Amino acid sequence: MIETLPLECLLEILKLRNEKLFPCLLVNRRWCRIVVPLLWKNMDFHLYDGRLIRTCLSALNAEEQAFLIPFEISLPSYSKPLFEYTNYTTSISDHMNIGIIDWFDYYDESVEDVSIGLQNALRCSLIAMFLRTNKKLKHLKVNGIIYEEITKDFCRNNTITTLELQSNNFSSKELMVLKEAIANNTTLTSLSLYDSARYQESPEDLYNSRH
Repeated sequence: MIETLPLECLLEILKLRNEKLFPCLLVNRRWCRIVVPLLWKNMDFHLYDGRLIRTCLSALNAEEQAFLIPFEISLPSYSKPLFEYTNYTTSISDHMNIGIIDWFDYYDESVEDVSIGLQNALRCSLIAMFLRTNKKLKHLKVNGIIYEEITKDFCRNNTITTLELQSNNFSSKELMVLKEAIANNTTLTSLSLYDSARYQESPEDLYNSRH
């Protein structure tokens, strides 16, 4: 009976299952195609898990992997995922920082000393990938250093409405890049800067630079 339900009805029913969706992945292909986007929509709450970081790393392109070159680290050759998982999530937070450490602990034992610089590089690679692949991302929180190249991507994004930047240690040059990016972003409605160090302007000044 349920197999004859219209797709829209089945989708609404599955939405009601919330955290009990995992078994539904195994019912059949039709259910799997519906459930995967629902699960990954709220992926942020589970980004502390290195297994999710591993899946996200498989989506990095050559340009994003280039951030890791100075650290002489080669990512494992992961098989291409069946779905574009990273395109479904609507929120990314600093849970990702914990997940990066977890990934190194359990999936790349060849790196004995995970330096802050390496963590920053991997985080920037992942953020760049999300900004490139995701058309549904609404909320982005970054706790830690952001490369200038990533800051420039903010102006090209047309989906993010809430941006939280914490402990980014912006230089005056990087601050100007951020200011220009925000000025050219037409969808951002909320900006929060906390302990982002070397800036003189308030978040309100940066946000108002758009007008």
